[in-house]
Amino acid sequence: MLRGFLVIFLLCAIAILAVFGFRGQTGTQPPTEVFPDMVRQMKVRAQAPLDFFADGRGPRLPVAAPITTTLGRCAITGGRVFRWK
Repeated sequence: MLRGFLVIFLLCAIAILAVFGFRGQTGTQPPTEVFPDMVRQMKVRAQAPLDFFADGRGPRLPVAAPITTTLGRCAITGGRVFRWK
């Protein structure tokens, strides 16, 4: 029983070293990440061209004075309409 445990333990150790390598070892491929870092995710950078929009611009101006509505009623005022002077 102990011999079987040692064999399985040795095989697992060899498999772990084969996948992850030794500490400080450099390679040609990027490192294996279990949880990808958010630094390398896709995002819109200021003043950078972007292929998503037809004109190639990345950043957009925010919508002027947005008001959220729920089923036709104004969520801010509870359905009342105010006239700005």
